[in-house]
Amino acid sequence: QGPLVFGPSGDVLYSAVGNRVQCFDLVRSRSFTFPFEARRNLTQIALSPDGAVLLGVDEEGHLILANVRRRVVVAHLNLKSKVTAVAFSPDGKWVAFAAGRLVQVWATPALERSFTPFALHRTFGGHGDDILCLRWSSDSLFLASGGTDLCVRIHSVHQIPG
Repeated sequence: QGPLVFGPSGDVLYSAVGNRVQCFDLVRSRSFTFPFEARRNLTQIALSPDGAVLLGVDEEGHLILANVRRRVVVAHLNLKSKVTAVAFSPDGKWVAFAAGRLVQVWATPALERSFTPFALHRTFGGHGDDILCLRWSSDSLFLASGGTDLCVRIHSVHQIPG
């Protein structure tokens, strides 16, 4: 029932199972469950393009940032609303969250522990109803969001002069 994400090489599969994340090595026929748990069942997971950062978001909008190689949680964040989509930019610098009618773009945090690892870059509105999907352009400069209002909106990560 949970979301699935393939690793960058395509031979590893990550799956949300309840409030935990399980990893399947499809080549070596091995699996393991990450030792951390979310507060509630995970509804969204995302993996950075380099495969080093795993994000999990539960039913209430609590986010877990994990170091994949070390299998440890690095940071927590409360997004304060249900998240319906998560997407890393192709260059790995940004991560976008769809929460209700809004899209939030955050700078991807470093894997070291920090007092404030998350930095909100921009928030986009304009949808008439809930957003269901997010897709990045290949150059990571634009983000498309689509929702139940049957609209697709294109957002620029950086402000365009003029």
